[in-house]
Amino acid sequence: MNRSPSTPSTKTATQPGCWSLNVVRGRAVGQEYLLDLGETILGNACSGERGLELADQEVNSPRKMAARHAMLLSTNDELTIRDLESPGGTFVNQQRLLSGQARRLVPGDVIQLGGIQLAVKHNAASPPTAAGARAGNAAVVAAPAPSVSAPAARSSLPASPGRLSLPFSTAGGAQCRSWDDFLVLAAQSWPALRDELTSGRLAEYLRRIHRAELVPRLASDRSPDDLLDDWLARLPAAGSSAPELDVHPDNLLVRTATGGGITRQTLRITNVGYRLLRSTARVEPPGTRWVRLRPEHDGRPFQTIDQTDLPVELELPQAIDRSLAAFIVIESNGGTRRIAVRIERPTEQIVVPESSAAASSAFPLWRERLSGSVARLHPGARIAIAGGGAALLRLLAVLVNAVPIGTAPAHVVEPRLSAEAIILVVLGVAAGLTLASRRGERRDYLAAGFAGGSLGLLASAVWFAALQSVERLLGAWSTSIWAVVVLWGTLGALFALVSIVVIPPRSDKPEVAR
Repeated sequence: MNRSPSTPSTKTATQPGCWSLNVVRGRAVGQEYLLDLGETILGNACSGERGLELADQEVNSPRKMAARHAMLLSTNDELTIRDLESPGGTFVNQQRLLSGQARRLVPGDVIQLGGIQLAVKHNAASPPTAAGARAGNAAVVAAPAPSVSAPAARSSLPASPGRLSLPFSTAGGAQCRSWDDFLVLAAQSWPALRDELTSGRLAEYLRRIHRAELVPRLASDRSPDDLLDDWLARLPAAGSSAPELDVHPDNLLVRTATGGGITRQTLRITNVGYRLLRSTARVEPPGTRWVRLRPEHDGRPFQTIDQTDLPVELELPQAIDRSLAAFIVIESNGGTRRIAVRIERPTEQIVVPESSAAASSAFPLWRERLSGSVARLHPGARIAIAGGGAALLRLLAVLVNAVPIGTAPAHVVEPRLSAEAIILVVLGVAAGLTLASRRGERRDYLAAGFAGGSLGLLASAVWFAALQSVERLLGAWSTSIWAVVVLWGTLGALFALVSIVVIPPRSDKPEVAR
């Protein structure tokens, strides 16, 4: 045992009491711990406190003890226990203690801490202090091994109720001194006890102690696990041999903002009793399609010796506009559990802007960037870009007349609304679909294409109106291609001159101090 040895110079001697704890489920079944008067901490790492460390008693079970799991308060007449807010909880006779609840214990109560079970015992006389070395405030008393070897001697020393006249030793070295020890061995090492049954050693032992009525009933049509389970049910044990169902987690909750897809969860079914656990699982209400169990588990019985993982598939709907709720019901010979299953949207967080102008900050930012780019251009570059760009656009309008769309113009320079509108609408639709595809939103293709086409149609109407109104100033020269190109180039240059006044040029290069 990992117990913290007490030192007389650092710890006050304590007075032994009349209470003790017997291990009924753990690595050393039958081990007895004598309790001193006062407080006793139970756990697997008491960190030097007065307590009983049970780390060496822990078995291979999914349930584990906490470092400071529970506390006992002992007097000569009363023993109480209180849970120390342990993650797995403290159980007394399979009933979990509430946080902060103190419960009075009586002889025969079974305390469960993680995978360990301890039976409460009250001794009529004070326990001998020389029975074992003390650890913290608990003394360990080893159960005496029987020295009887002859059948005549066994008959003269009858076994106490529930206690075997001759211990049974397994091939692995474990010993059973009572009928209850067989249940504990089954919970700790089911395969080892099953091998003892199938090999015939268990039947031979029962005949040797004159308990032929308890010899396992072998049958070729039943599995060894079923045979062992049937034999454990017939044992004259003092405690209940029934299995016990435990399911973790006790609910399945999925929060998601996007629909579609499948998420997989797992329910762990643990047998915390002694015998074979037989279970069935189903989904309620019947016909629920978004919760699925595997075919080998859906409504079909399955067995659990130690633990079974139950896979669950949850199909997320395309649109999560409301919460979905269902249950997975697990029924067994060790109890029934209803596991709630829910799919819901995550709680939306309300973001409060830092100022009222934050919502309209996009346009000023865009304007600042554009003005900064224009300001960095040289005045001559501005005039060349603006004048040349306007002239180029007018030449493109002349080239559109060569496209065989709509009615033919009276003159090659005369703009046509139909041709410009068709070309710009097609280009707008293509631009909208391209942007939607880059975002990966297929459902937005129709809306993006329609928006692009509408912008193209609006741009063609504005451009046609501008050509018609401005070129009237040329009069008879309005049919000359060079005259209209020079006109639009001049207008572009004038626009650039105005921009020099509105947005003065600036340079990003640092000035050199002279």
